[in-house]
Amino acid sequence: MGRQVEYFRKRTRGGKGISTQALADRCADLGLPLDRSVIAKLEKGLRQTIAVGEVLVLAEALQVPPLLLILPIGNASTVEALPHVEISTTTAYDWFVGLEPGHRREEVAPESMRSDTWHASSKVARLMHEHQQQLTERERALAGASHQRRLAEHAAADRERRARLDAAEALAGSATLIEQGITRIRREMDLLGLNALPPLPPTLDHLDTASTGEHRTDNRELDVVPTKSE
Repeated sequence: MGRQVEYFRKRTRGGKGISTQALADRCADLGLPLDRSVIAKLEKGLRQTIAVGEVLVLAEALQVPPLLLILPIGNASTVEALPHVEISTTTAYDWFVGLEPGHRREEVAPESMRSDTWHASSKVARLMHEHQQQLTERERALAGASHQRRLAEHAAADRERRARLDAAEALAGSATLIEQGITRIRREMDLLGLNALPPLPPTLDHLDTASTGEHRTDNRELDVVPTKSE
């Protein structure tokens, strides 16, 4: 991990880099003082342990995803995931975020990735990933539909206007299908007993009524999913 910290420290600020003292100052500003000597030891591999909170603060200070400090994605093809267990960085990524190894199942991987327990417990991570993807795809579809409608308003010919409106209708239909997919995902999350489902934009609050059979008054603030009525 120290190499990753050094790598990004030297490439922050538009590639100009910052000193270990500047990085230490940023960490202090974020509420977790880390002496520059500690950072230097980490980068040189002289500090073997690091707290989760330190990883998160360093990532924020360097303006990179925390995962990129832990895994050498793009910088090394393999990583020591466990003591004396070297695996591909791609497999390590799958393991870290809870994805199935897929076609890489035959590769060297942590034993947990081949267990039934892994398949069941990692489903939460996979559903979360799919949920976020679906929300993004819906926004793209709606934005595309809106764009096509604007183009239709300024179309010079009726044929072009009709084509634009048809395209807008198709994209809006895609957004509706995606909403159904989001409802399915949230229903699965609910059945798994999750106490806090990922937030929805206000325009999609109604999906929780469809997925759980009851309406959460404020999906963005509730910490506990209400128990279904008998």
